[in-house]
Amino acid sequence: MIHVKKTKRIFLWIAAFAALIMLVFALLPVFFPIMRHEDAVKRYVEGFIPLNTSWEKAHEIIEANEKWSILEEHTDVLVVKGKNGTQVFISNKDDENDPNVTEVGNGIMIVYLGEYNLPLNTVVEANLVFREGSLSYISVTKIIDSL
Repeated sequence: MIHVKKTKRIFLWIAAFAALIMLVFALLPVFFPIMRHEDAVKRYVEGFIPLNTSWEKAHEIIEANEKWSILEEHTDVLVVKGKNGTQVFISNKDDENDPNVTEVGNGIMIVYLGEYNLPLNTVVEANLVFREGSLSYISVTKIIDSL
């Protein structure tokens, strides 16, 4: 009888510990927004830099945020996305008439938002696309290191 009580107590401690671990992992995205799904991170970025923000104002906002930094800036380029995708890329001018891509802008800022290590190192970047000097599109990229 004593053995059963001890086994039951150990099982309860293990279950409580597992529940605590699950709770911690469930709450992490609340405190670290870049751990959320790409769409939620996009909305998070839009909260700081709304669409139609000027290139200069976006630059100021990013520089004021201690956690963010601009990795790359390109103006006077063709920025496109695939017809069914959300990720953007810089293309050459020959792609202007390609039916498989949609032009989304003519300038881009690639912004480092941060990184986390659960379970692998993940770098989170925002691609701010500008059309005629005004923010027109945002996409988020998560780059995950493999083992």
